[in-house]
Amino acid sequence: MERTSKFIILALALASIICEFAWAQELMTVTVPAECRRVIELVNQERERCGLPRLIEDKELCRMCESWSVIQSRYEGLSHCPNFKRYAVCECVAGNMWSPESVMALWLAKCGNRAFLVPGRYIGVGVSRGYWTLRIR
Repeated sequence: MERTSKFIILALALASIICEFAWAQELMTVTVPAECRRVIELVNQERERCGLPRLIEDKELCRMCESWSVIQSRYEGLSHCPNFKRYAVCECVAGNMWSPESVMALWLAKCGNRAFLVPGRYIGVGVSRGYWTLRIR
């Protein structure tokens, strides 16, 4: 593995720990952006097609997703948060996607990313400069 890749992985791991602190969460928006709400709506439409209940928007989970998206965009690296399982049952990430429809098309096209069809009650979505994070708990 290249030295640069090791640095990026280490930086992302350290950043994931930092994003758990309250001060990092306070830097994020209080309201959920319209593009994130659109992804939530698209996820719920897909869940309804599969006979699953709708997920409820969770603002705290949205802030956590946004903070992870900010970290990914800052380091221009796409990665799952190393400790996302502490507060979610699934996580989907995507990079270089500029609309809710394009990120959903990508997630639907990838077999493993139908993860948002898992049982859950709450959903959070965050975006920063084309980097998306979706979590369900």
